[in-house]
Amino acid sequence: MSSISDSACRYFGEAIGVRAGARPAAPAIVSDAGTVDFATFDRAVRAQADAFARAGIGRGARVALAMRDDPPHIAALFALQRLAAVPFIIGAGDPPGIRDALAAAAGATVAVGTPDDDAGWPVPFVAIGAGGDPAAALPPPPGPDDLCGFRRSSGTTAGVPRLTPVTHRYELAQLEFLQSTILWATGDRYLSIVSMAFELGRVSVQHALLCGSAVVLPPPLAGVDDLVAFVRRTGATWTSITPTHLRHLLDRAGPQPILPGLALLTTSAMLTQAERVRVMAGVSPALYVLYATNEVGLIAVAGPDDLRRVPGTVGRPVAAIRVEVVDAAGQPVPTGAVGEVRASHPAYPSAYAAGEPGASSRFAGGWFYTGDLGCFDADGHLFLRGRTDDVINVGGRKVYPTEIVECLAAHAAVAEAAVVGIRERRSGAVPVAAVVLRAPASEEELLRHCRTALRRGHSPARIIALDALPKTAGAKVDRVALRRLLFARVAG
Repeated sequence: MSSISDSACRYFGEAIGVRAGARPAAPAIVSDAGTVDFATFDRAVRAQADAFARAGIGRGARVALAMRDDPPHIAALFALQRLAAVPFIIGAGDPPGIRDALAAAAGATVAVGTPDDDAGWPVPFVAIGAGGDPAAALPPPPGPDDLCGFRRSSGTTAGVPRLTPVTHRYELAQLEFLQSTILWATGDRYLSIVSMAFELGRVSVQHALLCGSAVVLPPPLAGVDDLVAFVRRTGATWTSITPTHLRHLLDRAGPQPILPGLALLTTSAMLTQAERVRVMAGVSPALYVLYATNEVGLIAVAGPDDLRRVPGTVGRPVAAIRVEVVDAAGQPVPTGAVGEVRASHPAYPSAYAAGEPGASSRFAGGWFYTGDLGCFDADGHLFLRGRTDDVINVGGRKVYPTEIVECLAAHAAVAEAAVVGIRERRSGAVPVAAVVLRAPASEEELLRHCRTALRRGHSPARIIALDALPKTAGAKVDRVALRRLLFARVAG
């Protein structure tokens, strides 16, 4: 394995040419269309960069990239970054209103995509793959402090994602953090399950290539059996995975891991302890839980050994990132006390994109305030306790929904759980839980389970079984929709 820093990279993506020079025939992208080696992929990036430059895309251009999960679009993303343009991702599922709002927030001057994507853009459109000479001289490359792109957050309450401008120095630092922590190696094969329209998918594909790994792009898969067969056939060694994917795999899991050779990298730090245990026993023992945000990226990592030795942790902060747990006044709290998690690094961005009033409130004084509640143990392991706006004040007591969710998830009949606060006349608010069951269980049985395991006064007032939890487009629990649904059930 060679570190990205071994090649003295000055900008994010420079390592593609380094890999092509060192291992030209090594596979870069594997798909149904065939295998693209690093030499061929490097030429594709340079040819696309030349084509974009001829179309007038250059340093500092704000570019909306209509992203698809295929080699030409991956090459286009690297090509834009090589030209010191500043791309941001538009997904195939983004409606025109979201697309146009993102373009306005980023100050987009051009959009790129396939000819099929050329419809209704508020800015000029350039097609991907329209000629270009891989041997042509390109403009000077970007510097470390040039903008590399916009990271895309999950949606706001209005449904519009926020954009965070990040530099090449920042993206290189993130890659170093990831590689030094999980040892992604040259020769690995990364299975791209999560679409590149999402930050987890985009970051994972780019990082895999820069580390010298091959990216495996699967065809449409009909179900879990197809996925398992594809992994075994292609020799995939890593994948990034969401809780939804994990739960589908758990439905297929048996007494032995079904994917023992596949390391699972997940950014869902809120996986319950019960889910972690089941994944490591029935899917793959190589589970890595990443605590990260779309705005500032990786914060902490818990590898398989951490998950076995310290149940519930999201790991220790990665090297060079400063992490604190603070009270409402911004003062660090004692070990074991719960407060808001904030993080800092010299390469971090300092604000969201312009044009979003009030959107920069999480960036203050060199810190990014995550909005997550957490605490440290005496050995520096970080534990999350939910979101700052999820805390339920019950008669003067702070009840953290996460502790109830963990408790319910430990019950054999519960497949999934979520907790919200519902307004109540006497106490102000009470915790109400929603569960998706995998086996029959009465509300009273589940309430007894919680009352036995949790501190007095911290159990839910009601537990309501649903066929499914409402989810956002990013596969997170839609807490606003869930609160409305549970309030109607409780009131009715």
